[in-house]
Amino acid sequence: MKIKPMELDSNLKIIIIGGEGFVGSAYARYCQKNSLDYLIINRANYQDNIGTECDLLINANGNSKKFLAKENPLLEFDESVRSVRRSLIDFPAKKYIFLSSCDVYPDCSTPESTKEDTMIDISQQSPYGFHKYLAEQCVRHCHSDWLIFRMGGFVGEGLKKNAIFDILQEDKLWLHPQSQLQYIHTDIAAQIVMEIIKQGYTKEVFNLCGNSLVKLQEIIDLTKSKVTVNLNIPPVCYEVSIDKIQSIVNIPSTHETVIDFVKSTKK
Repeated sequence: MKIKPMELDSNLKIIIIGGEGFVGSAYARYCQKNSLDYLIINRANYQDNIGTECDLLINANGNSKKFLAKENPLLEFDESVRSVRRSLIDFPAKKYIFLSSCDVYPDCSTPESTKEDTMIDISQQSPYGFHKYLAEQCVRHCHSDWLIFRMGGFVGEGLKKNAIFDILQEDKLWLHPQSQLQYIHTDIAAQIVMEIIKQGYTKEVFNLCGNSLVKLQEIIDLTKSKVTVNLNIPPVCYEVSIDKIQSIVNIPSTHETVIDFVKSTKK
């Protein structure tokens, strides 16, 4: 659904929760580049800024430690669900953007099982995916003008973990090298989100992933990485549908994105 387009100019007040993190920092860079007025909310200044009003709130603060949902589900619930519910109360915003995860889908291996209007069976979700899904429902319940972006894999400035990072660091690779995944650059993702905001979309869910797949073995070969691999685990395929978002904006190729990023790290 569309409403009146939002003008992204210096009069707009933007709050970025988690704006110093890997994903959130891309939105801060976007604001800097486009001379937009923004405030980063972090653990240090959260309490001091409760009650601050804004035109646009981008919540990039979700927990990304998937293992935490199994090892300490109550703590992960607080970080993934309660923190979102709290932000909806603490920061009055005209428009609320929630950066969620494609892990809300029980099966991320095919586009057919990951369309945004797919009926999700919560009994089949991972603990991490279930908490992200609950956080999405908090946003839907509490706000009248929202967008939810279900995100996949990223590369970009400040990358500190994932399979591409492990290959570059020649660390242990936790996935089979024949695994195929989607990646998008964090800065490109921020540009895409802001473009959809500008066009006036509201109350919509979008998958935000790279276009097509890249095989990890190809990156290992390209970099001549001596990363330790485990061939005793099955390869995985992570192919989330991007048809909806691709109908609005161009989504770059995963292959080109990862290759360009890897080459840039070698300069």
